[in-house]
Amino acid sequence: MIGSELLRYATEQEYVLFDFETSGLNLFYDVPWQCSFIICTLDKIIESHDYYVRWDDLKVSRGAAAVTGFNYEEYKRLARDPKEVLEIFEGAIRPENRYPLGHNIIGYDSMIHQAWRRRLGLSADYSYLSRSLDTNALSKAYKKGIPIDRSNLLAFQFKMLNLHERGLKSSLSTMAKEFGVSFDERDLHKGHKDIELNWRMWRQLVWKIEI
Repeated sequence: MIGSELLRYATEQEYVLFDFETSGLNLFYDVPWQCSFIICTLDKIIESHDYYVRWDDLKVSRGAAAVTGFNYEEYKRLARDPKEVLEIFEGAIRPENRYPLGHNIIGYDSMIHQAWRRRLGLSADYSYLSRSLDTNALSKAYKKGIPIDRSNLLAFQFKMLNLHERGLKSSLSTMAKEFGVSFDERDLHKGHKDIELNWRMWRQLVWKIEI
């Protein structure tokens, strides 16, 4: 069948949908205090992971704490060793038959991942970017009616992430509303909630783009 190679028909294809919460927006220095990810297919969530990452010098601004629901006492009680959490996360994204997936992972979360590695004295590892799917980039392509360039998908997604036009809105909440995906506004910017919402949004988006 023509088009049967598209992801919408690959019901057994596995994705690692991830999201980091950080103390700021500096892509070089800021490390994640929360690492949330799910291993999933289009039909089901196979595994769900949510970790606080322990940094003894962590400082979260009052504004960032209000947006993300950060609670320092809970963080201190539950946070785990950053190397341990990194190994769990990288163990999930390492298999080459899985697609890393998320909203802004190419332009933001992948950079925070490298800051995390640097903090632990490790060299950069962008090896998974070539198979990554950024739902922010793909949402922009959908909104603008731009055909997906599957021959060079990473470069195409970078191009879409750098597309800024007045009125072009592609946030996770915007796309979820457009596709009729229900959610609680109070849960936005909470890692484990965002990835579940992102998964439900992706299940709609994959039918609207040729990928």
